[in-house]
Amino acid sequence: MRFIFVILISSLAYLALAQDASSTLSSIIDAYENRNEEREEIWPMNSDRDLENEQTLLDSLNQILVGMEMDSLSDAELINKEMLELIIGDRLYHLNFESHTFPLNAEGGFLAGIIYRIRSTRINNNKAFEKYIQRLKALPKYFDQRKKQMRLGQSQGKSSPKLVVNNCINLIDQFLNTDVGKTFFDNVASEPEQKREIAKVLIEEVRPAYQDFQNFLTKEYLYNAPEAIGISEIRDGKAFYEQ
Repeated sequence: MRFIFVILISSLAYLALAQDASSTLSSIIDAYENRNEEREEIWPMNSDRDLENEQTLLDSLNQILVGMEMDSLSDAELINKEMLELIIGDRLYHLNFESHTFPLNAEGGFLAGIIYRIRSTRINNNKAFEKYIQRLKALPKYFDQRKKQMRLGQSQGKSSPKLVVNNCINLIDQFLNTDVGKTFFDNVASEPEQKREIAKVLIEEVRPAYQDFQNFLTKEYLYNAPEAIGISEIRDGKAFYEQ
């Protein structure tokens, strides 16, 4: 993976010299939009290596954008360039601030992300169904990775507040107290045989993973979570809030 990123960055640097500004901007946009396509993971695990690679790439893209000759860009391209600079700058700030170590928010954070990802799933053939089952079976590992990162965050003084944590505990409660046949996980399938297999995976693997994560929130994370609401209250939070 590291080798792939080195090649990509070198190619972009070469293109910035060889292409006109319009073509270079188009290449940068493509590189940004496809920056995670080489990852083989089903859920965004945000490993240290992945985050390091992403930061290296975004730093390089940002340097090329800043040094780009703008005279030949159209008004629309100038707007795209400015927007991309803001988006990349914001993502770099999140990476430097290690926002992945406190991935919960008032809407659920990564828990809501799971819901959105599942609801956007379309099963129209056997291959899509098999991929969906793999995604469900990968959830326990995804939760374990999130717990690891959240423990690291709290050890560094970065944590979601108690109010947010309690909201997320309630969100998980809603799922655990809903019949598996009526959950958002089941709604993506229509064939009875598919629904039976999904229900089996939900009961044997997904529900236990959610229950384990809820136990982590209730018995460990909540105890160390701050009472104060707002990111400005955590370590380096004021600087983050003002950026």
